[in-house]
Amino acid sequence: MHVRVVVGDDLSHKVTEAMLADPSVCNVMATPGASMSPEGDLITFDVAREGINSTLDTLIDLDVDQHGSISLFHADLSLSRRAEALHAAVPGDPDETVVWDQVAANLRQSVWVRPAYIAYFAVAAVIAAAGVLTDSPILIVGAMVVGPEYGPLAAMSFGLETRDGDLARRGFTTFAAGTAIGIIGGIVVAGATRIFGIVPDVYRTDGRSLTAFITEPDAFSVIVAVAAAVAGTLALAHDRAGTLVGVLISVTTIPAIADIGVGLAFWDDDEVVGAATQLGINLVCLVVVGALTLTALRRVSPAGGEDVWGGLR
Repeated sequence: MHVRVVVGDDLSHKVTEAMLADPSVCNVMATPGASMSPEGDLITFDVAREGINSTLDTLIDLDVDQHGSISLFHADLSLSRRAEALHAAVPGDPDETVVWDQVAANLRQSVWVRPAYIAYFAVAAVIAAAGVLTDSPILIVGAMVVGPEYGPLAAMSFGLETRDGDLARRGFTTFAAGTAIGIIGGIVVAGATRIFGIVPDVYRTDGRSLTAFITEPDAFSVIVAVAAAVAGTLALAHDRAGTLVGVLISVTTIPAIADIGVGLAFWDDDEVVGAATQLGINLVCLVVVGALTLTALRRVSPAGGEDVWGGLR
């Protein structure tokens, strides 16, 4: 991993000495006066991934994050015998090492209620509501692909595990805002079918055999939510989160949210209660199991002390 540090003259020498003494660091380069805004020196070096958390701790202990900047880059290819020797000497497995500061930074960026987030949530809910009304698993899966709720849920888990109340609250607030938009989307779609008299026969006759699971929580709901939480947390920690993981998370949230809206539009108390119960069970499992998975990861991946956010890594 490649690190770039910009720091003033007063700290430059300390940072350089610390990096030269760090057993997981190589290719240290210092360019005095290279930075113009802010004025200071540029220091770059490569770090074996297994030692990145310890190296970041050292930089933070020197207050580089307060008086300068730290930038981290992933090197896709590094042809160096020195780098290979570092990987062999530094304890741990690079593929299993979690860069905790990077996880925290990514999650903090995902807990803002932006227009794009609202738009994705609304579109996902509309598609899911159509799937509920037509009893179409294909539409339900399509809604899962669009659903953007993975980030806020992961932020809640991370905040719970690190005792970062601010991050957990912001994750919950962001998810709650999306949920409200999703319910409104379900109401609009279902209400439109009532107004224009185009309620699908399969919904009117209560013949939904393929999507009835959304309002009928059972033991398998818990099993799926637990599996989704573990998979999502592992993907997040190892920077492998993608569409497929998002789909797995959405299977436990988006359909239930949209179905609450559909039930409200038809004044169907049983459907609303069933979908809300499903959502509640899944939400608790996702957050709690996600936090427990993070705790387990800390035991197998080198971790540091206090991070740049003031909480725990």
